[in-house]
Amino acid sequence: MNAPSHAPARPRAIHATSARILACGLALLLAVGAGGLALLWHAQAQLEQRERQQLALLAHLAQAHTAAVLDASERTLDQLASDLLQAPDAWSSLQAMQYQALRSQPALRGLALVDMQGLVLATTTPADLGQRVDLRPLLAQPLQDGRTTLSASGADRLTLVRRVRLAPQAYALLIAQLDPGALAPPPALLHASPPGTQVLLARPDGSLLAQAGAATLPSGGSLHGHALFAPYLAAQPASAHGVAEIPGPTSVEWVAWQSAAAHPLVALAVQPGAPRLQRWLTAQRQPLAGLGAGLALLALATAIAWRGARQRPWAQPAPATPEPPPPAPPPAAAPEPPAPALPAPAAPAPPATVDVRDLLEDLATELSPQLERKRLPLKLQLGTAPLPLAAPAEPLAQALRQVLAHAIASAPEGQTLRIAADADAPQALHIAIHTHGPATGPTAHAQALREAYQVLQAQGGGIDATVDAEGGTVFHVRLPSAAPD
Repeated sequence: MNAPSHAPARPRAIHATSARILACGLALLLAVGAGGLALLWHAQAQLEQRERQQLALLAHLAQAHTAAVLDASERTLDQLASDLLQAPDAWSSLQAMQYQALRSQPALRGLALVDMQGLVLATTTPADLGQRVDLRPLLAQPLQDGRTTLSASGADRLTLVRRVRLAPQAYALLIAQLDPGALAPPPALLHASPPGTQVLLARPDGSLLAQAGAATLPSGGSLHGHALFAPYLAAQPASAHGVAEIPGPTSVEWVAWQSAAAHPLVALAVQPGAPRLQRWLTAQRQPLAGLGAGLALLALATAIAWRGARQRPWAQPAPATPEPPPPAPPPAAAPEPPAPALPAPAAPAPPATVDVRDLLEDLATELSPQLERKRLPLKLQLGTAPLPLAAPAEPLAQALRQVLAHAIASAPEGQTLRIAADADAPQALHIAIHTHGPATGPTAHAQALREAYQVLQAQGGGIDATVDAEGGTVFHVRLPSAAPD
């Protein structure tokens, strides 16, 4: 009598084992590949988010530079109006003061005093003295005493008009011609931007006034109907700033816009780029190569394991006689007593609330050697009410340390540095750092603003710089406020 045949059992077992190895290997390949691609795509999205923030900051700084130039020109007209009211008939002295103001303001092309019939009474252009000019384009907008109005007098120039009351029924117009090119941001503002970035300055109707960087549009043209101007028009009047993507046949463009209610101008920052998939492949070339190499090694290991499973030797059962039973296992040892249960870990304590007043006092103490070297008296106005922070204190402290150090470095020697803090809103804190002395526009502080802006915005805050009417520069820092304990 022949022994029973076990030949079919071996192929079936080998097939099941190799199939499991192959299935596990393929599943691992898919999981690693999909997870790696998702992480790289997320990293690219974060990179694009930082690029959009930098583009929005560029538009913000360009608009702040324009506003600083216009504000300085308006203050020049205010001073001339004040001098005119003190001596209404002294045309020669007023004309001398106009020449002096023209030399001190590079953005001004010319100054003139004109009566309401268009007669030129005083001017920095001698050929226009005693001539009559057409005032209808300038009077198309309503004028108010003591207020300066920005008017469009041509495709390549802007006009500032200020009405002055010389007598109860006698008025005159102080007129300043501005060079739109002086309103464009300086080239240094674009040094840290990618190649091809440009800044455009236009009126709300689309009239192009100035451009900087990679200039591609004709001077004096119109942006109305242009794809770059469409996102700004679509957002008005709800939003004064924003960033949008403009797709094209072979490339895309990012455009950020910033406008202000005080001046009828809008600053556009434009950055060209490739389609998103192409940008992703270019930016993540090395990580993708590493991921591909890892997947290839994993596929090779799976193939080797699968091939080894198919070639593994299988023991044949001995014929006629049954196999002897296996030896009995040794007696089990006595079980060890269970270890005592460890106490459950205590819940972590909630983070302590940081008062921004304490933070500012610590920073003032830390920076006191710099204050003493420049002989800068420090005046803190922090109030008595708590000012709790809603964000982690260390990133905000680092940003405030940079701004304070920059304010100390840019402040004139011997002038008072004033720091004030209060609650700007129920969920917002406001810190004002005021440096006295000659005022400088926001462009002079662009690098400090760029470094601190990203840190503060990531924590829900922001920073801006303005020129104070009393002289000096004011840094405005806004932080998220926590609910009081």
